[in-house]
Amino acid sequence: MKPEDREEIVKILHEIEVELRVGKANAYAGKTNNDTLGNFKRNAERWGMTKYQTWGIYFGKHIDTIEQAIKENPETPTDPTEGLLGRINDARVYLEILACMLTEDDLITIPGLYPEIHVEHGDISKANINGTAPQADVTYE
Repeated sequence: MKPEDREEIVKILHEIEVELRVGKANAYAGKTNNDTLGNFKRNAERWGMTKYQTWGIYFGKHIDTIEQAIKENPETPTDPTEGLLGRINDARVYLEILACMLTEDDLITIPGLYPEIHVEHGDISKANINGTAPQADVTYE
């Protein structure tokens, strides 16, 4: 596949992903608490797990379906229920949800998310590529 073809596919996938994310986020947030991660938190509490474990179960469902389609038909994998494109888009959204959870708990930093943060030593974007806290003196305005 040519690089420009791949970029076009990724662009279209991103557009689909945004529609999917926005549409479902409101439903999962609930009208009373307006927390887009509320679904994970409520089910974690209900089942005695963490929100990350709940996320893992939901995410695993999509990955398992993709893997099963490949296992059952390695040459032309398909998913007769939601289709592989739907599963791929769901998996992409779930990875974003995980990043939101980790950000909410201050376990990762999204570069550029909080422009009021200033790094005196080091590069915050490089320090957080692997999800670790920056090794720098950070000040907040």
